[in-house]
Amino acid sequence: MVEEADIENAINYSFIMITTVFVFYMQLGFAFLEAGSVRSKNTVGILLKNVIDMMIGVISFWCLGYGFAYGESAKGILGTSGFFLINIDLKEYVEFFHQVGFAATTATILSGAMAERTKLYGYILYTFMQSAFVYPVVAHWVWNENGWLNNMDYIDYAGSSVVHFSGGVGALFGTIIVGPRIGKFQNSKINIIPGHSTVLTMLGGLFLWFGFFSFNLSSIGNLFDNNFDYSLNELGRSLVNTMLSGGVSGVTTLLLKKYIFSIKIGNNKDDDDDNSKFNVEFGRFSLNSTINGIIIGCVSICASAHMVAPWSAFIIGVLASFTYVGFSRLSLELRIDDPVNAIAIHMFGGALGIIFPSIFGIPNVDRRLPDGGILYAWNLKAFVSLGTQIMGCAVIFVWVGLFCLFLFLILKQIGLLRVSPQIEEEGNYYFLKFYLSVLIIIYYHNYLMMMNEQRNDSIPTYSSELSSLLLIHNNYLHFKFRFRSI
Repeated sequence: MVEEADIENAINYSFIMITTVFVFYMQLGFAFLEAGSVRSKNTVGILLKNVIDMMIGVISFWCLGYGFAYGESAKGILGTSGFFLINIDLKEYVEFFHQVGFAATTATILSGAMAERTKLYGYILYTFMQSAFVYPVVAHWVWNENGWLNNMDYIDYAGSSVVHFSGGVGALFGTIIVGPRIGKFQNSKINIIPGHSTVLTMLGGLFLWFGFFSFNLSSIGNLFDNNFDYSLNELGRSLVNTMLSGGVSGVTTLLLKKYIFSIKIGNNKDDDDDNSKFNVEFGRFSLNSTINGIIIGCVSICASAHMVAPWSAFIIGVLASFTYVGFSRLSLELRIDDPVNAIAIHMFGGALGIIFPSIFGIPNVDRRLPDGGILYAWNLKAFVSLGTQIMGCAVIFVWVGLFCLFLFLILKQIGLLRVSPQIEEEGNYYFLKFYLSVLIIIYYHNYLMMMNEQRNDSIPTYSSELSSLLLIHNNYLHFKFRFRSI
């Protein structure tokens, strides 16, 4: 006979697996968003890196990452068991599946920030190290039951700091060390390098917003750990707050770009996204900035989605929008070239989000703040909690920043970080040359075969095909040489 506990476990595991499947849809959102934000000549490269994020992320997290994150804790610093999923409870397979989605998301943040000038081999190495070691260490501190930050009652419900802030810090150091794209900054002028497809960018943004619902829902863990009604309240609160914060942030960004932070570059009044200085003037609505506003609203609510009221989510959305608009401009002023504004969205949005549990937390929701945040309790525990949140965020910055600093400096020194100026200028057109040659020979061959059949020739001639095959061979060599250079 089936026990009630077995039914509860089945529901718990099914809930985590189903929501995690939709978390993986965020990879599709990142792919669309980044592909639309780069020039068409670099579309193949950025899509390849998004696929690599998932493939390398799964392998590296299986080999080392899961053990470092959720293995037996060594003084709250690092896990020491569970590597290659050896000697773990079979029930942990579901948790592994869940955490792979978070690890891959952390690695993907960097691909857009360093787009259009980063070598493939260097990016593969970063992705492996991020999923195998950098992210798992932070996850151990915060989400492992014996992690040192977790033992200090550090609150990060769905990864504002563990996922987004740590990924954004990596993007910051990566973009600074790799340098800007050719032509982005010229003397005191900041040039627009627009993406090739607003449609892809919009689809990517909506996929990400959709994915954030599952991203935050799955973080509740088991539905039946405590009171079932309590879990349902958390689920409902997470859904509403994620939707509200993202929507409010998007609308606020839309209005800010139109009426307050609208900008003009040079003499081109049609450009609306970058500038060398602040100009307060009337402008026009920006779809790309609105999409980014939605995303940072979702990022900023991750840490507290389960424990704040809807009115708090509204305020969080507004603050997230100002954070995005302000820090995206600051990045340009500091000559940091971030094609998708990953630093403003994920690093600064994650840092902003991590303080909200201690400010807006509702009483009797999270065990670490039983009396609620500062706005509800105004007691010592709430202020200590705020200090813990800030301290934890600072430690994560130091850990991720130092690791990425040394990694990218080494990659730069050995020539594995940035492509040559020639390849950066040409982009992925060498892929197109090869593929186009293949298509030409296929269609041309079919045409000759059809003509031979009509003439009833038993022995067709292939002199033209031979010439085309030589053309394909030459383009293949060109393709092979370029691929080795990336």
